[in-house]
Amino acid sequence: MKGMVNLETIIVLLIYFSVIGLFVNSLSGTNNLLKEKTNFISAKGNALNCSMLADSVYSNSGGNISIEENCFYEEGKIKSTVKEETAEEKTLTEKIINSEKKLEIGVEDHYK
Repeated sequence: MKGMVNLETIIVLLIYFSVIGLFVNSLSGTNNLLKEKTNFISAKGNALNCSMLADSVYSNSGGNISIEENCFYEEGKIKSTVKEETAEEKTLTEKIINSEKKLEIGVEDHYK
């Protein structure tokens, strides 16, 4: 009888530790997903900020803007990349030229 109690206790402890291991593993997966979403939200904020700045400069007769965020113009949209996550925002102008840490906004003829 004494041996049975010890065997049952060991089985219950093994099940208990297995459940704790599965719980910790699921928390680890959630943490990785949270990091990815945080990077995407940061990239989306950068792209939105760059898009608003570019639209503002375009609507006020164009020029050059230096932006600290990692923004670039591609396929008619301003995009930003944070780590491996990329987000994009639409912009009013298509007269944007990429250069190192600078977006050059073109001027419409009627503004000149």
